[in-house]
Amino acid sequence: MLNSPHADPQTIQQLEHMLNLARAGKITGIAMVALPRDGAPVFGASNSAVNAATIGGMDMLKARLVDAANQHAGA
Repeated sequence: MLNSPHADPQTIQQLEHMLNLARAGKITGIAMVALPRDGAPVFGASNSAVNAATIGGMDMLKARLVDAANQHAGA
C-alpha cells in the first residue's frame, strides 16, 4: 500500500476510531508513528502521553510489529 495513490481504508478506520475515543474523553494523550507514502516514518506525542504507561504500550506495539514483520518475511 506504500506506493498506492489511494487512501488505506484500515488506516482511516483506525484513525477515526482513535479520534472518536478522544472526542468522548476516553483518550487523554497519544503517541503515534505514521508511515507516509515516501516511506520515512513520522512520529509525535502529546505532552500528556509522556509517561511509563505509554512507553510500555509502545514496547508492546513494537513487539507486535516485529512479530508481524517476521511472519511476513517468512511467508
